[in-house]
Amino acid sequence: MARSLDSPVIAISSENRAGYDSKKLDVFKESGGIEYSSDIAVVMTLDVEATRAAHGNYRVVDLNIVKNRNGDTAVVKFKFYPEYAEFIEFQKGTLPVDEQK
Repeated sequence: MARSLDSPVIAISSENRAGYDSKKLDVFKESGGIEYSSDIAVVMTLDVEATRAAHGNYRVVDLNIVKNRNGDTAVVKFKFYPEYAEFIEFQKGTLPVDEQK
């Protein structure tokens, strides 16, 4: 579809129950098709400890890039301000080796 439209396609997938605590490609329902055909796959998670430390000012959300066909996997941390629906990037790092597939 992306090639025929000459446009990026973003697909949202729910998580399977076995993958609730995982940050790997197998977290997606019907992950075989996503794993095969996606160029980039991302798992968004809430960093509960960092959010508690923020004392209600914002939520800390991790964007875990678990597949990147043209680059590195990584984790990007965002401060999410729900009252403004705003994400602000504040840290980038690599995924721990045991979390990569």
